[in-house]
Amino acid sequence: MKKYVGTKVIEAKPMTRGDYSKFRGWQIPADENPEDAGYLVKYSDDYVSWSLAYVFEEVYREYDENKLQ
Repeated sequence: MKKYVGTKVIEAKPMTRGDYSKFRGWQIPADENPEDAGYLVKYSDDYVSWSLAYVFEEVYREYDENKLQ
């Protein structure tokens, strides 16, 4: 298989797994920790998901439009 690198601009804010479940109206499964740190993520097509903090922070960096000039 070939390797690829992608880029995208997203919106995100810190949110625990438990708070994300409440946001979605879901009951958190018994085998998941509601205190897991993570991020609510919104993509350009308005798709919303949640990511564990260490996974998110490994991939994304804060975007500052002023640093591009």
